Amino acid sequence: MGSGGPLAGVRIVDLTDERGIYGAKLLADLGADVLRPESPSGDPLRQRGPHAASDGSSLWYGFFASSRRFISIDATAKAGVAQLQQLIEHADVVITCQGAFGVDLLDFAAARAARPSQVVVAVSSFGDSGPWRDLLAPDLVAGALGGIVATTGTPDTTPLKTFGELNFMTSGSYTAIAALSALRHARQTGEGQRVGVPVHECIASCIEHVLMFAQYSEKLGRNRLLPRQGGTNWTLVYEVVPTRNGAMMVTPTPNYDNQLAWLIEEGVEEDLLDPKYQEPENAALYNARIMDVLRRWVANKDAEPLFFEAQARHTPYGWVLPIERLRDNPQLEARNWWVPYRIGSTVVRGPGAPYLLSDTPWQHRDSTAEDVATVLQELQLTPTLERAAHGAAKRPLEGLRVLDFTHVLAGPFCTRALADMGADVVKVNSHVRAIATNSPEHPYYVMWNRNKRALALDMTNADAKALCRKLCERADIVIDNFAVGVLNRWGVGYDDVSQVNPRVIYAQMSGMGEGGPWSGFVTFAPTIHAISGLTRLTSVPGREDIGIGVSYNDHQAGLHAAVALLSAVEARQRTGRGQRVDMSQFEVGVNFLGPQLLDLFANNRAAEPTGNTLPYDAAAPHG
Repeated sequence: MGSGGPLAGVRIVDLTDERGIYGAKLLADLGADVLRPESPSGDPLRQRGPHAASDGSSLWYGFFASSRRFISIDATAKAGVAQLQQLIEHADVVITCQGAFGVDLLDFAAARAARPSQVVVAVSSFGDSGPWRDLLAPDLVAGALGGIVATTGTPDTTPLKTFGELNFMTSGSYTAIAALSALRHARQTGEGQRVGVPVHECIASCIEHVLMFAQYSEKLGRNRLLPRQGGTNWTLVYEVVPTRNGAMMVTPTPNYDNQLAWLIEEGVEEDLLDPKYQEPENAALYNARIMDVLRRWVANKDAEPLFFEAQARHTPYGWVLPIERLRDNPQLEARNWWVPYRIGSTVVRGPGAPYLLSDTPWQHRDSTAEDVATVLQELQLTPTLERAAHGAAKRPLEGLRVLDFTHVLAGPFCTRALADMGADVVKVNSHVRAIATNSPEHPYYVMWNRNKRALALDMTNADAKALCRKLCERADIVIDNFAVGVLNRWGVGYDDVSQVNPRVIYAQMSGMGEGGPWSGFVTFAPTIHAISGLTRLTSVPGREDIGIGVSYNDHQAGLHAAVALLSAVEARQRTGRGQRVDMSQFEVGVNFLGPQLLDLFANNRAAEPTGNTLPYDAAAPHG
């Protein structure tokens, strides 16, 4: 199955269930040749809803099992097991889930002996060790034990699961990162390895305030546990509140003065100009007061004009939209985001790329059914990818040099993942940004910037610009989440640096991506949750003011950026060239509603919040 994607030529065998299938999807859509064996009676996941009304095909499966080659194998027969074994012995990467099709029948030690550079990514609910290693955890249980359910909901509702498959999309993202990191290590050393991906730990890594308050409660002046608070972020200054005709995620950040000036223009500032609020010890009091004023002010506003005026003032409000408003979203249309999915006899519009790679693009492909004998013959005749053996490395990304211009959470979470695995990440900061949660003295900064080196540059200074250019010219990866064009204005954009460093990979993580009518919008995770449909759907029927209790999309944008960067590193192994990566955090967020969007286009059915029940299927335990 040929493709010009960044992972073209990489062979993967996909033996996953819900916990890892999204990781295999990410790799398949990036051009890897992903083979998914299934029994003659069919993959049980093909029964997952929603279904196309035209022929009953699973739209869930059409999304999560995209760009694959399917092979029917009878694993109850000796010959079938032998065929499975042959498949994995020809794979660069094998992705497994504990108890999934064929996994317990295979001899992975023999495969490793036949192919010492092979990577096996083993996804499980709780890992290989510990008292919970044999427990099972469907989505609701995984979210509950991972901590995210406890943060979501309100005091007057039960704790809530995140809508759809968000928990397993987190473990899926880590699965793809694990595969690409270990593959890079194999490229450098000739050594394969087994990588464990526990869903439990993946989820726990993405509940930032729970861990922070537990570990630093005294420094932060908060209790160790934060009660469920609907759509309100842990900072207490991002809140979903009713408008006259809908709901809005409102916040005074990142520029309180701008928000105050707007309130003064409208004559609704009340006592916010009282000098007492300027005292440092009254910061929390001021936050509470300005949010109180905003709630009353917004209640008398129409949602749509308020949203666009806020964004025109560079204030990251988020209009809480239902999923059907994504169908004709002007930003997605302008960026030609939607792509056709062939599912059974149906061709329907569906989610596009979570990231745009300039040289080796992402490409959704129709899945196909293949004959196992033909595939095995093809694999035996196809040469294996060249691997260099340069000696052992301590960590998989050792030797990879990353220049990190990111701040807040999404960007630093990406580069933390790279740094944790051995990349030399140099974080560039400035005293202007090094305040509040971006200060090296704040636990929030410490969590996301571990294992990095750091320096401060004043980019108004010519010497600092010259030093910055030298660093860019020697980097493998340069990543930023500034407004589009900032690095260009500094003279260190991709077009400038790639002339002297053609192997460099540049990633721009912006809220909306480069280009389109919303490209200048200011966003944080709560903004993206609201405008992508995630806030409205992670709720109970009749409520619009709940939403996800953590900065889910920030974490996931970081993980997806890591996937894109590591795939570009793999492409460079083949082409010798770097490239640009344009990542819209909005498009990452919309992508998480893949099955629901296919349902919308195929059946004209708009998903609604379902609380703790699954939106389409019956399962126990749930509810």
